[in-house]
Amino acid sequence: MEKGQLEAIDLIINVLREHEKNLDNLLDRLDTLIETISTIMARMEYFYEKIETPAQ
Repeated sequence: MEKGQLEAIDLIINVLREHEKNLDNLLDRLDTLIETISTIMARMEYFYEKIETPAQ
């Protein structure tokens, strides 16, 4: 292979590695967001139940 071809392949590999890091970061953030939304939903369900069935 020529030097230019090797440099192009190296560039592509580096771009793909950076893309993989970005995707991993986005997945981590999405996991955190889903966990937060689940917690909020659980709290909302709890308060909804308290409203629907008030203490007698």
